[in-house]
Amino acid sequence: MGTFKRIAIDVSAAILFLAMFYTGFRILASWEKHYSWMEMDWNKDGSTTISEFFEGSDIERRTVTREGRTCIEYYSVKDGLSKRVDCPRREGLAG
Repeated sequence: MGTFKRIAIDVSAAILFLAMFYTGFRILASWEKHYSWMEMDWNKDGSTTISEFFEGSDIERRTVTREGRTCIEYYSVKDGLSKRVDCPRREGLAG
């Protein structure tokens, strides 16, 4: 049983190392984007969660034009689908 126990420990250590490496990579990728915490509130609920922070590593931004306004679109790198579009408010309009 000593050999089995050693293999189990080695496999567990390898899984832990890979999980830490992956997490570290996602953290660095998110920081590299230079998003503010408010920008990373992808669902616009008023707070940025850890999962939204990690999600930032897979989201890019691009400039788009909507109704004559220059807006920022945040989109998924994986599939190119829009995550959110932020446009400046038009002066004189409520909301």
